[in-house]
Amino acid sequence: MINISQIFSEYKVIPIINCSNIDELDNKIEILKEIDYKVFEIVIRNENSINLIEYAKNKYDDFIIAAGTVLNAETMDIVSKLGVDLIISPGSSKKLIDFSKTINIPYIPAAASITEIQNLIEEGFKFIKLFPISLLGGVDFLKAIDSIYKNTEVKFILTGGINLKNYKDYLGFNSVLGFSTSSFFEKNILLKKRKNLKKYLIK
Repeated sequence: MINISQIFSEYKVIPIINCSNIDELDNKIEILKEIDYKVFEIVIRNENSINLIEYAKNKYDDFIIAAGTVLNAETMDIVSKLGVDLIISPGSSKKLIDFSKTINIPYIPAAASITEIQNLIEEGFKFIKLFPISLLGGVDFLKAIDSIYKNTEVKFILTGGINLKNYKDYLGFNSVLGFSTSSFFEKNILLKKRKNLKKYLIK
């Protein structure tokens, strides 16, 4: 089983892919292949998303592939059987949490408040997605969260309103493990910037 901290130690950003057809998926993964960036998340927001995850697992088996926007245990069961490497939700529920403990795949649930964070910690989660970070208060919210958890084992993955233009505002917090964003594929993001992403992120 892939270790979540190992993923983010190598790739600080998980590129989010939201598409509805194979051609679009292939085009985006080609961008990642050009810069040897071997991780992405396919969000389940289209009727064809599950089929695209299955296609990606078969064609790009050298990539770390996450299934995102997993909303219920039934979907978690389906993507786990497809062999995804990581499962991510925009929230959490008792059914999702309980089912995640029956599969041998890392799961990152999400929280939008300190109460939700505490509930997930009590369930044994050390890696928690904060979503949508920009609407929760952005950097000011994160400062408050970091002041509480910076000396603990709990680490956060930030999503929602983070892009390759503003991510530096969120660096320097001990409790932040990494980010996920769809802005990785924006047309105005130069290949050079993508290629040097690791360097940019550790500045």
